[in-house]
Parts: sequence; C-alpha cells; structure tokens
Amino acid sequence: MRATARSEIRRIQRVTLLLCIAFVGPTACAQTVESCPVSEGVTLQILGSGGPIADDGRASAGYLVWIDGESRVMIDAGGGTFLRFGEAKANFASLDFVGLTLRHDIAAMTRSVMEGVAFGLKDSVELIATMTQLGEVRISGGGAQSDVWLQIIADVTGLPVLVVGTSEGAAHGAALLAATGVGVFTSVGEACATGVE
Repeated sequence: MRATARSEIRRIQRVTLLLCIAFVGPTACAQTVESCPVSEGVTLQILGSGGPIADDGRASAGYLVWIDGESRVMIDAGGGTFLRFGEAKANFASLDFVGLTLRHDIAAMTRSVMEGVAFGLKDSVELIATMTQLGEVRISGGGAQSDVWLQIIADVTGLPVLVVGTSEGAAHGAALLAATGVGVFTSVGEACATGVE
C-alpha cells in the first residue's frame, strides 16, 4: 500500500475515533459485531475487513454509527464493508447517511438532506398526480427563497416549480378554507382561483 494511502487511512481512523469519543464520551467506541448494536446512546462500530480492495489485495474497512440501537450512518464504505454490515445485522433502510467520508463537509450533508426531502416531496406529488393532473409544483415559505432548493425540487419532481405570492402558505391556505367555510367563497376552487397567485 502506498504511504499516502496508508497515512490517509490512519487519519480517517483517528478522526473517526476522536469524533466518537467527543460525542459519546470516554467509553469504548469500537464494538465487535456480536456486541452491537447497543440499545441506548451512540456507538461507533468498526466493521473491519471483509474483502479485498482493488489496488493491492488488502481488506478495506468502514464504520457504522449506531444511535439507540439503530444503524444510522455508514462512514467510508469500502469493498469489504458490506460483508460485515450484514453480519452486524444493520438495517440499510434505517441509514440516514450512506457512504460518508471524512472529506464530506457540512455543505454536502446539507444538500443530501435537501435531496432526501425533495424525494419525499416527489412521493406526495406522485400520489396527488393519481387524483388530478399536475403541471407544476407551487412552493411558499423560507425555502422558496433558495434558488438551489427550487432547482433540486424541480430536478427531482420533473415539474416546473413556481413560488406563490405569499410567504406564509399554510396560514394563507387556512384563511382561504375558513373563508370558504363561512360562505365568502362558494368552493375551495373559487377561493384558490381568487386568493392564490
């Protein structure tokens, strides 16, 4: 293994363990497969090797962060990680972040969360599309001020995104429904046609 790769692996291991100690406290951070998951608190599990990596036949390693008995974050998922992942009885569906490395910064993690939310929104859009034809997605609130956020939603849903004329969409919608309820409008459709820009 090249010296630079070896030093990078050591650096990743040191930083990961230091982060674990900082957030978990001075308890054991590296847990064997048999002793994970711990049902309470945060545990860092070193998955260890499970198969060779391409360049020199040595095994690769990865880490799992368990929170209250659930696998939540996979760090540095190398080729050997997935064998140990299965042995640890971790649940891929419970992971919040997969494939993080120490090179990922807060901006990358933030974008990942935004994309995850957009895919959740896409599920709602697809459900609504089974009941009515959709030509656009309308957005309000603070997130509507972010061009990046609007573009992510447009890319994920495949629909144009329009920002509505009010920043308080939920309150505005509640007021339109209340106005319909007391007879100001004859229907919700009329209220929307009149009160939504």
